[in-house]
Amino acid sequence: MFKRIAQTAGFTGLLAALLLTVLQSFWVVPLIQQAETYENAFAEQVHEHADGAAAEHSHTHDEAAWEPENGWQRVLSTTGGNLVVAVGFALMLAGLYTLRAPGRTVQGVWWGLAGFAVFVLAPTLGLPPELPGTAAAELSQRQAWWIGTAASTGPGA
Repeated sequence: MFKRIAQTAGFTGLLAALLLTVLQSFWVVPLIQQAETYENAFAEQVHEHADGAAAEHSHTHDEAAWEPENGWQRVLSTTGGNLVVAVGFALMLAGLYTLRAPGRTVQGVWWGLAGFAVFVLAPTLGLPPELPGTAAAELSQRQAWWIGTAASTGPGA
């Protein structure tokens, strides 16, 4: 039984991750690239310190920090992250689905779509992706929005 749940979650998680990567390529990646343009321009600015300020503290910039290049590295990184999340959600959904009375495959598809609507689609409608550095709600307010939206959308799904 566990093998069947794991296979189901792996396959559906892979399909969901690929679909989510395609959607994010159009909606999220352009925002990330715009933010990186802003961040890189800010990092390249030369900042000088007076002699006294340099003696008080020093800081270094990590020039070796890895970030994906545009193209296949970015797509693979995004797909990998989406795969971990999608398989995790698929494992939870498949586990919960096995606790129910036996049903048809179509019923499982509806469960998956309802889970996507509750945990991803509905919260995203009120919390669209934003550029770093832009005015956004506090983290606690955004988390409360996500939890409240998922909790109130779940019973209706």
